[in-house]
Amino acid sequence: MGKLHPQQRAALDMVPADRPILLLIRHSLREDANNLMPGFAVPLTAEGVTMARQWGSEIRWGIQAVHSSQWPRCVDTAEAMIVGAGVHGSVQIEDKLCEPGCYVTEMKLAGPTFAKLGPIEFISRLLQSEHLSGTNTTRKGSAHLISWLRNRQPEPGRINLFVTHDTILAGLVYELLGKQRLSREDWPWMLEGVFLWFDTESIHWVWRGESGERHLADYERA
Repeated sequence: MGKLHPQQRAALDMVPADRPILLLIRHSLREDANNLMPGFAVPLTAEGVTMARQWGSEIRWGIQAVHSSQWPRCVDTAEAMIVGAGVHGSVQIEDKLCEPGCYVTEMKLAGPTFAKLGPIEFISRLLQSEHLSGTNTTRKGSAHLISWLRNRQPEPGRINLFVTHDTILAGLVYELLGKQRLSREDWPWMLEGVFLWFDTESIHWVWRGESGERHLADYERA
C-alpha cells in the first residue's frame, strides 16, 4: 500500500507562505522493476496516480509552473498533481531533471558503475567526492542544479513543481545536509520531496520535518 513519507505533510506548515517556493519531488509509486535500473517505460501504478492527485490537492500554494523529467512516470506524476491541484497548465519537459544531467555526465561510462554499486552506494560515493567515470561529484552537480532552480522561481506566495528521480533528489538533499554515507532509510520515498526557497545569500529547505540553509557562495565556488 503506497503512502506519503510520514513527515511530508508536516513540511507544509514549515514553509513560509509569502516566499517563492520550489518543490523538487520524486515521481509517484511505480510498478516493480526487475533490476536496480528501472527502464524508461516502467509506468506508475493506478495507486501511484491516485497518490499524486491527492498530494497535488494538498499543496496550499498556487501552482505557477510544473517541470518534469521526460520519463513517462515523472510526466504522469506531474500531470496527476496538476489535476489534483485543480489548476490548468502543461508540463515543461526538462533535461536537467533526469540523467545525464546533474550528477552523470556520460551514461555509457557511469552506467556500469551504477549497476554494480546500486543507487544508494553510487550517490554515497559521489557525496564523498570520489571520482567515478562519467560523473560529477554531488558538490559540482548540485551547484549546477541549484543555479538552474534559482532561475525558475515562481512569484512570491506561489510554488513551482519539479518532478525528478531518486538519485537526483538524494544527491541534492544530502549534499545540502552534508551527509556522506547513505542507508536505505535515508533514500527518498516515491512522491517524497524537498521544499526549497532562496534569499540573496542562502538556499533554504525543509526535508523530513527539518529545516536548514546553506550559503549560496558554497556552490558558486564549486
